[in-house]
Amino acid sequence: MLLSSAPHGLPVVKLPVKRWMLFDIVKDPGETNDLANANPDMLRELTVAYDAWVKSVGVVDLPGMLK
Repeated sequence: MLLSSAPHGLPVVKLPVKRWMLFDIVKDPGETNDLANANPDMLRELTVAYDAWVKSVGVVDLPGMLK
């Protein structure tokens, strides 16, 4: 899912996504059923892992990125 974009040096465009979403792409390949609310522990675990990865590789935070 695209969160923000800045192609060819253009200004960053903020998109409306404000939270993480979870999908079971095996059972729901069209990503129509967001499982985030039903799986808060999994969402929290994935968020912690993502935040650790971001810190370890030095990802630069851009406007519109998920928190």
